[in-house]
Amino acid sequence: SNHPACIWIADANGENKKLLFSAQSGQSIGPAFYTDETNSSLYFVLSEVSESSGGITEKKTLSKLDVKTAEIVPLMDITDYGLYSACGDCFIVYQANEREQHFYYLYPGYDTAAILASTPFYSNETSKTGAFVSVDTLFEYDYQTASLKTRNLLTGEEKCFDCSPYAEQPDDEHRPDCRGPYGKYLLYETSYVSKEGYFLPHYRVLNLENGEFSEEMNLKDSQGNFLTSLTVVKDQFCVVYDYTSVNIAVADDNTMENVLIPKYALLSQDDYFHSRDNFHPISNDSF
Repeated sequence: SNHPACIWIADANGENKKLLFSAQSGQSIGPAFYTDETNSSLYFVLSEVSESSGGITEKKTLSKLDVKTAEIVPLMDITDYGLYSACGDCFIVYQANEREQHFYYLYPGYDTAAILASTPFYSNETSKTGAFVSVDTLFEYDYQTASLKTRNLLTGEEKCFDCSPYAEQPDDEHRPDCRGPYGKYLLYETSYVSKEGYFLPHYRVLNLENGEFSEEMNLKDSQGNFLTSLTVVKDQFCVVYDYTSVNIAVADDNTMENVLIPKYALLSQDDYFHSRDNFHPISNDSF
C-alpha cells in the first residue's frame, strides 16, 4: 500500500518523466500494455481485489488511459475472460473450462464501451490440443500427432511444423508446451522421467521460418530457473539473469519485507542457443 503500481510516461531518453496513473490499494496493473495507432491511448487490464464476508473476490476491467489528459475510462468487465494479446484493431480474449477453450475478438469500441464478438472465432478441446494467440498468430499444438499449426489472423497464412522427433509426453500432466514467439523463434518444452523418477524438462527453440530445431538448451538464471527470453532486441534476447534483494515497506505501519527485484541483460541469440552465459547487463538505477 505504500508502493502502489504506477504508469509513467517519459521522453525516449528518460527525461520529462510524468506520472499518468497510480493504482489504489487492492489494485494491480497489466501484465501487458497496448496502444492505438496514434499512441494517444493506452489499454491495459486493471485488477481490483476486495474482501467481504463471502471471501476475496477479483474484478478485471479492460481500461483505456488517455496519454495526454491521464483520464482513465473503464471499457468492459473481463473478469470471466483471459486476455491474450492485441491483433489488428482488436483484442483476443478467451474463456476456458475443464474441457475446452473459446477464443473471441474484443473490439475497444468508443470512449465508454467495448464490443465482444457474439461467437468465438476458434475453439479447441484441451485434452487434444493446446492453443494460444500471440503476435497476430494462433498457435495450435496437437498432442496426438506432435504437430504445431500456426495461422496468421490478419493474413490467413497457415504453416505446420512436425515436432515428433523431439516430442516427449510421459503422461497427460506433462505434455509439451510452447512459449513465445520471440521474433521468429518459439520455445518448445517437453518433459522426461529421470532414473530417480523425477519429471525433468527439455528445452529447444523452433525456428518458425525454416522449421529447424535448436540443440537442447540448459541456460539458467542465478536462481536455477531456465532462462526464457522476454523480448527481442535486434539480434539479441532480453532476459532476466539475476536478482537483487531489496527491503521495502509493504504496509501502512511501514512493515518491511525483503523482495527480489529482477536484473535484466541482453544476450546474443547465438549465445542463447548454445547455452553460453555471455550476459550484457542493462543498468537500472532505481534500486
